[in-house]
Amino acid sequence: MDLSDVSIETDQIREWRSIVTLIVFFLANIVVLFPFHIPVYIPVRLWHAVLDSLSTLRVIPPREKDSHHGRRDGGASQFVRKRFPMNSVTAPLIADLFLLAILAIGRDEVKAGTLGDNGIFPLDIMVFFITLAYIAISIDASGLIRYLALKVLQWGGKVGHRLFFYLYAFFFGLGTFIGNDPIILSGTAFLAYMTRVSNNIKHPRAWIFTQFSIANIASAILVSSNPTNLVLAGAFNVKFIEYTANMVVPVVVTAIVLFPFLLYIVFANEGLIPVSIKMRELPAEAKLKPAVNPNIPNARGTADEDEETHTNDDQGQLLSLVEIMNPFLDKGGAAFGAIIMSVTLITVLAINAASVKTKNDEHFQVFWVTLPAAFVMLYHL
Repeated sequence: MDLSDVSIETDQIREWRSIVTLIVFFLANIVVLFPFHIPVYIPVRLWHAVLDSLSTLRVIPPREKDSHHGRRDGGASQFVRKRFPMNSVTAPLIADLFLLAILAIGRDEVKAGTLGDNGIFPLDIMVFFITLAYIAISIDASGLIRYLALKVLQWGGKVGHRLFFYLYAFFFGLGTFIGNDPIILSGTAFLAYMTRVSNNIKHPRAWIFTQFSIANIASAILVSSNPTNLVLAGAFNVKFIEYTANMVVPVVVTAIVLFPFLLYIVFANEGLIPVSIKMRELPAEAKLKPAVNPNIPNARGTADEDEETHTNDDQGQLLSLVEIMNPFLDKGGAAFGAIIMSVTLITVLAINAASVKTKNDEHFQVFWVTLPAAFVMLYHL
């Protein structure tokens, strides 16, 4: 059907399924914003039968024989109470299944909503973003971000405003290329540790909120840094290089204007961003210890438990200081990940700028580039 024959006049919406679809869409968004749980009562025998089956298939650990199979006292309940989550995962799925059941949507809508239509390709966008995010997080797992943050900390020294600017510029520059998620994942922990081992930073909110702000602003430059960018570029058929060319100036200007506003107005407090930061020094014996990979479970032994137990005393601050001043760095993994990320982004930008099409003159799926790159990264690890 020709799209020019389709009316967009809202007063012609009389089909009840269209109205129900709008209501369901609204309710699903409400549930996503305000998740809750629904109590569900399952027969005990059925519940144990399911768990036994999962245990037999080695999906879950083996179960103790004397703790199930319906053995219960006469007054015990015959049902087990579970809580079914209604959240960002279950609500949209249930909404889609309901719309399918009442025939408000059909096979064509499901296909278009998955494979894509009218310039928007959801499957392409999600696989592209997930695979590129995996490469970025792999770089983070190598310890590169924490190591670079340590170097910035050393360059900034103990001058509070200068260190605030260096970290601000560091997160902006890094967020431009690898997106906001790896920055927030690793940078938040780094800033939390840094403010804990300082004697005169009373609260970390100035540093952490600034990181959130600048990382999200920086992710607007490249299409690959944020799913929203991908949707907009695809919907309006904007080439990636054109998108970046039009976004780089407003993003940079915003970052320049935002910095003094945050430093001298929003967080103008000596307890948040001191003029001079008093940092604890790392003992000599701690500097000689080999760095521990935080991505390996229990690699630090009881250090994690000790850190939680001694949060506010000298021992807890020493453990936090070690996390900052003696970070783990896999040089080979960091270099390999940086190369893979650079080659992937350059290839995607080049293919998109050249408007490459398939043999059938179809849209070139960008995840055809990022998915193999993610598998190469996985194989290397």
